[in-house]
Amino acid sequence: MKKVSEVKFGHQGPNKRKDWFFINTLDMQYTNGMEKAMYGAHGVGYETYKRQHQVRVTIEKKREKEYVLSQRVKSGLERKIHS
Repeated sequence: MKKVSEVKFGHQGPNKRKDWFFINTLDMQYTNGMEKAMYGAHGVGYETYKRQHQVRVTIEKKREKEYVLSQRVKSGLERKIHS
């Protein structure tokens, strides 16, 4: 489950400008087995994964590529089986 926190930053000056930014955090529960698997597959733990956006992006891009490749392999095998 993703939890998004909103934090107000800045002030309202004469031009009534409001500065806003968002802090994204992941509220995750994980087991020791999941932690070992994350280290084995990606070289980082869940705490790093939770806190560093760029690490999450890198890992999710890698997962997406692996998923697409697995779907291509699956399709190829299904074609061979049904032909």
